[in-house]
This record gives sequence, structure tokens and C-alpha cells, in this order.
Amino acid sequence: MRTDESNVHRLTDGTTIRTRQMRPSDRAKLLRAFEHFSPDSRYRRFFSPTPRLSSAMLDRLLDLDGCDRVAIGAEQLRLGWFAGPGLGVARFTRLPESRHVAEIAVSIVDEMQGLGLGTVLIRELAVVARARGIRRFVAWVQPDNEPMKALVAKLDPLARSRIEDGLLVFDFAVPGVLDAPRPVARATPTSLGGLVDRCGEGLRQLLPAHARTAG
Repeated sequence: MRTDESNVHRLTDGTTIRTRQMRPSDRAKLLRAFEHFSPDSRYRRFFSPTPRLSSAMLDRLLDLDGCDRVAIGAEQLRLGWFAGPGLGVARFTRLPESRHVAEIAVSIVDEMQGLGLGTVLIRELAVVARARGIRRFVAWVQPDNEPMKALVAKLDPLARSRIEDGLLVFDFAVPGVLDAPRPVARATPTSLGGLVDRCGEGLRQLLPAHARTAG
């Protein structure tokens, strides 16, 4: 997926979504999406109570270069075209000590969890990662985060894990590009939020990778 490209998918409940790479103009939409995360979802994402996103945290979340730091955001499409709310984001940050490995994070608003959005986002993230020479993903996961553990197992049944600082650290192969689900349609270049520039703006991941980066 190029930075100017968006894809349209349909989730298991029939919801139509659009995905694309995030950019700095998504700041307001990211903030609005954060309000749809429960305290539990925020804790799982930040590994600490996080009642709000500070300006510094937002800066880090949107510090994306399209190569070493990439985020794919998803928004709902209304009437097949009109941009709706941001629903989730998946991102990677390449590890400086190992150029073919990247740390990932996934965040889905509570009402859209369990509908396949995480899989769609990770598959699309994998396409970008593979094109940039990344072959393995690592993910920091709380031991009781069953949805994320299930997602990793689905993407790579041979995924390895270890315990570090009380968290599960998964190491797994980047899903192959050929295995990525085909979008049901391809949308023209847009941003994730207002209709003016064809439905305009979207959502470190929404949220940071783990406690060490804290946003």
C-alpha cells in the first residue's frame, strides 16, 4: 500500500471500512477515536492507566516516515463513500538493532473488536513491511490479552513467545503478501476524514508499542 492509496474491505458483520497509511493530518481523528477506547483497552495498549493522549504522545504516534515507522488506519465508510469515524490502527517500528525485524502494535475501538478488523490491518501492514525488507514482527502483549494472542496465533501458528518484564513478547513471521486478503474494492486516494478532499482525514501505535516507549 502506497501512502496515497486506500483500500476498501467488508468486515464479518457487513461494516464497510477504508484503510490507508496514516499521516500528520490524522491528529484530530486519532483523538476522537481514543474516546471510544474503554479504560481496559487503554490499559492494554499503554500498559498503564491512560486517561488522555497528551500532545507529546500524539506527536510520537504521528511521527511516521513511511519506511521505518508506518501506521495503517481504518475508518468506517457510510453509504459506501462518506468517511465515518476512525476504527483502528496497526503500526510497525523497525528495530534499529535488526533491520529485518519490526515491533508492532494494534488498537481497535471497543465496539469493532472481534469482527476481523485486526486481521485486515495486520495483513495490510505486512504488505508494507515486506516491501521494506522486514521479515519478522515482534509484539508485546499482556498475558490476559486473549484477543491479541489469538490474532498472533492466527497469523503464524509457529509464533514464539517469551516472558519479559511480566509481558508476553511474541516473535513471528510477517504474513506473506500473497496471503493478504484482497480488498473488495479500491478507492481513489483520499485522507481519512472530511469529504472536501474526497472524504478527508483517520486514525505508535493508536497506541504506543509498550510501556518502555509510553506512547
